[in-house]
Amino acid sequence: MSTIFRSSRQFFNCEIVALPVSYDRNVNAFGLQKHSPYLDIINFYLRRMKQTGSLNQILEKYELPEQVCPDYNGKALGFNSVFTAFLPLVLGATMGLFLFGFEWTVKRNAFQPPATSTVNLKSKSRIQSSKSKLSGRIRKWRFKAINLENLRKNLSSL
Repeated sequence: MSTIFRSSRQFFNCEIVALPVSYDRNVNAFGLQKHSPYLDIINFYLRRMKQTGSLNQILEKYELPEQVCPDYNGKALGFNSVFTAFLPLVLGATMGLFLFGFEWTVKRNAFQPPATSTVNLKSKSRIQSSKSKLSGRIRKWRFKAINLENLRKNLSSL
């Protein structure tokens, strides 16, 4: 955990809890210019501090104390802790019911015949007149076919 959080008041009051697992190990480094003349000097003194133990003394001196918090294992979570987990579920169910109602009303209204108007009456009369014209033509064709058959019978009997 970052030292910024470990030195804060919330960390010591256990409002921020540090887990004993290291997820992201950060490596600290000094940024130097490429081919810097100070690189060898810095490396020499860092190795010397590590060998003599003075580097560990510095790290231990400025290391922050461990966090001591009460054990909450087995304690039930409150409603405020789990409210946000169930919020998407409730919103999704509400939205699903709304869409179901919308589709149901659209489907119910889509199959109802529209109210009769003068436009519909005109189109109905046109359809009926075209049906009657068609049926008249069919009658004429049948009559001609019957006459042709009678003509054939008369010619074959001669």
